[in-house]
Amino acid sequence: MELQSQGLQPDTLFSDVIKRYLSEITPTKRGEKHEFNRLNRFLCHPVTDKYISDVSRRDIEDWIAERLESVKSESVRRELSTIGHIFKIAVERWGYIQKSPMVGIQLPEKGKPRTQRVTEEDINAIVAVSGYVDALKTAKARTAAA
Repeated sequence: MELQSQGLQPDTLFSDVIKRYLSEITPTKRGEKHEFNRLNRFLCHPVTDKYISDVSRRDIEDWIAERLESVKSESVRRELSTIGHIFKIAVERWGYIQKSPMVGIQLPEKGKPRTQRVTEEDINAIVAVSGYVDALKTAKARTAAA
């Protein structure tokens, strides 16, 4: 009751906040399709069935540990960025809660950068298989075709 008197909405499900974010915020982003897919996958997790005011730092840390069992750290970091933004909007713009449970969350280590480079051989093989017939004059054009 005390939080509601301050204009907060602690009895709102986290899943409802995510759905609102999906309808109001996600469509304004360049990576809309990827974020939409990421958040719809996240909606299947039990933590989203909690009231947003009950989601704790421990819940997020448990989700991170669970997620790291199936995907690389860069994927988790990307997903955490989106989840963190949801909490930021929930606090600053929508007034669902006073403080984000993301405060103090330790992000997974950055993954190793990719080292594979496309070789001229790779480009020629891809161009040949694709049936592309025009001569590709520049390296940039050959890379784009590949």
